[in-house]
Amino acid sequence: MFLYQQYFHFDYKNLKTFLETEAIPFFQKQKNNKQLSIFYIDLATSYYQENQFEKACLYYQKGISGIGIAKNMHVVASDKKVQVKFP
Repeated sequence: MFLYQQYFHFDYKNLKTFLETEAIPFFQKQKNNKQLSIFYIDLATSYYQENQFEKACLYYQKGISGIGIAKNMHVVASDKKVQVKFP
């Protein structure tokens, strides 16, 4: 599976590039929501490590929504303050 495990030993930039250009587009075409959720959470973690909190929040939201934990989640971002709201 894409030799995904080898990317765990690389820095977050390489993992992020792999997820954005290879893994996520492939599994979007396959409509495999479970695997997409895992990759979205991995991508969110990469953005979090780079202090890109709004993007991290967006991908955490996609990951969590995909696995059905919270269907009505909304991300609110203001400058560097990011909040996740649940109804």
